[in-house]
Amino acid sequence: MGEPPKKENLYYITSAAIDKEVYGLATYIAIQIPKDVARELNSLQIRIESTSSSLSRQYPKGPKNPKEKEFYQSRASKIFDMKERYQLLLNSGKGFSFPGPVGLGNPGQILKEDQLPEKFRQLILPEKQKQRL
Repeated sequence: MGEPPKKENLYYITSAAIDKEVYGLATYIAIQIPKDVARELNSLQIRIESTSSSLSRQYPKGPKNPKEKEFYQSRASKIFDMKERYQLLLNSGKGFSFPGPVGLGNPGQILKEDQLPEKFRQLILPEKQKQRL
């Protein structure tokens, strides 16, 4: 009867470099990911940061006795597993490089399609452009 729900893609910025020749221009590298993957990436990032900071606060100079070492290593292993999952999710997306204004986004930031420069959107979203015409 109706169309299937539209899958919204988001764009995870992996790097941003200011152009040395053109003032106010930067080159961005972003990975196109589905919205549900972006949600999981965000959740993982928060968990990684909180677990890491908790561990460094609890053991600023590292674990001292065997019991502390065991706990520390289990937490470090958990952080490693979360980082590995995070990277796998990122690697599942399609990467793009595009020019844009300085300040469009920072590494680790997630942008919506309408936040991307218009010309870039026309290149990566030809189907949507055709539908609008």
